[in-house]
Amino acid sequence: SGDDERAQTLAQTLGEHEIRVGGVVLTPPARLWRQWQPPEGDEAAGRPDEASRHKVCLVLIGAGKKALPDRRVLDLDQAYRMIRTAVTGLAMDCLRLDDLRSADDSGGAVYQRLLDADLVVCDLSRYDDALAYLLGVRLALRPSRTLVVAEQSYRGTVDNLTQRLLRYETQDDGIAIEERARFVNRLRSIVSEEDHDYLRSDVYADGSLLPPERVDAGVPGKVSATEVSATVEIARREGSRARCLVLQAFGVQSALATGRSYSYDESYPIIRETADSLGLKCVRFDIHESRAIDGPMLRLLQEAELVIGDVSSKVEHVLLSLGIRFGLCPTGTLLIAAQDFIPIQFAKMRILRYQPMGMAPGIEDAAAFQSALAQRIKEALTTSAVDSPVYLALPTLRPARPRTYPDVEGTDAIDDVWAAEDVVTTPKILVIYSHHDSEALKAFQPFLKPLERDGLVRYWDDTLLKSGDDWYAEIEEALAGASVAVLFISQHFLASDFIVREELPRLLAREHAGQLKLLPVFLGPSTVADTDFTFADPQGKPRKTKLDRQQGYGAEH
Repeated sequence: SGDDERAQTLAQTLGEHEIRVGGVVLTPPARLWRQWQPPEGDEAAGRPDEASRHKVCLVLIGAGKKALPDRRVLDLDQAYRMIRTAVTGLAMDCLRLDDLRSADDSGGAVYQRLLDADLVVCDLSRYDDALAYLLGVRLALRPSRTLVVAEQSYRGTVDNLTQRLLRYETQDDGIAIEERARFVNRLRSIVSEEDHDYLRSDVYADGSLLPPERVDAGVPGKVSATEVSATVEIARREGSRARCLVLQAFGVQSALATGRSYSYDESYPIIRETADSLGLKCVRFDIHESRAIDGPMLRLLQEAELVIGDVSSKVEHVLLSLGIRFGLCPTGTLLIAAQDFIPIQFAKMRILRYQPMGMAPGIEDAAAFQSALAQRIKEALTTSAVDSPVYLALPTLRPARPRTYPDVEGTDAIDDVWAAEDVVTTPKILVIYSHHDSEALKAFQPFLKPLERDGLVRYWDDTLLKSGDDWYAEIEEALAGASVAVLFISQHFLASDFIVREELPRLLAREHAGQLKLLPVFLGPSTVADTDFTFADPQGKPRKTKLDRQQGYGAEH
């Protein structure tokens, strides 16, 4: 047909060259086919320089079929085969994380490959705490050639990762042939063209750090304790307090093994008090406002004399940050965890454990935990013992070190973070009401919207729940994270078993501990003055109070 003739003419005109029209690339069929096929036989033998290098791509990805948030199923094995097709076409050997784990359960082989791999591709489509941690290690070890990919529906918590993802789409029956071809070509283009926007590590974005490197093989012995702590000594200001950075989740989390819930906001005050008593300046890592692990925070991960990582949670930014810290610094990191909450990759490490008191404020035997924590902090600051699993596995690795200090951009931002007494966050307002009083809620919401739009408050009520949400977990998180709770009190409010038995005891306990402000709004006459409400104090003892004693607003009660 005429169309076939025109297509043949176009193919002959293209020859071996590409034509770019805006964002569209026309590639000659013969060249496209060769790109898809890895060299073999005489063709591979004719390029001894490439064959002798044996470039390696390490793929960090889960295994099997996993459910996505929208209930579709993603076949991670098919996704791995797609990635393997792409990298083998770049004359690279392809290694999968699970293959390394099965060959060496100590983790040494994984850290070795994270350091040496010519390319690391990490697929975050289905959240895996081990992948977030290992991705952090790689970003600390190498300034470039790390590519993060994910299925189209993935929504991460760290914006500077999600903004440069290479995404792919999956259908109910898998990844379509056309989509695989598009993804393979795009991955090969990114790697072959050294596309810095996709391959860079933000750890090295400001140019102030030199990445870790091996000590010359001819030099006997391990890296000295003086050498591994050199970065901290260079970073410390003369006469300043030693700094303690706490990596810990916020709100409520649940242990997978037991289903038990625990609020992390209850243990941080104990950690801070312990650090303060030893003369440390303590700050908690919070990315909720910026949604990014930015330059100042990356500098803190490298420069803080002590980092305390709470590995109880499977929260992406906490584990990613801990991986970065372990990849940058051999010493000065201490792990703690609530019982029953420890991710498997940290199971063999030395961890100080504590026992949470369910939803009651505090932890069991807080004094004993505080004493043990103080002792571990002293050890971490005085012994210079290597505690990073990365540097324990790679004893001849010299840690990252600054090119110059302090004349780099971002120093003032770091000072601002440490100048604050604690993490400054936007007030979080929670409204508790009976659904019989939904009209009152609708009348109240427009007054908060302008404040929320201007970034002055964050707001939550249960009308924000969506179909498919784990509503109980969402409510638990809101109860644990609110700084202000507005109570729409009516007789319907008092008649609600869920409000009186589930929500109010937690809010009253947090208010009693000084962590929350309660603002009752009395919608009309009720028996609130005759009603006692019970909650547990920090020692677990039951207490009673009346809501009509709170300073509130509204009609007669």
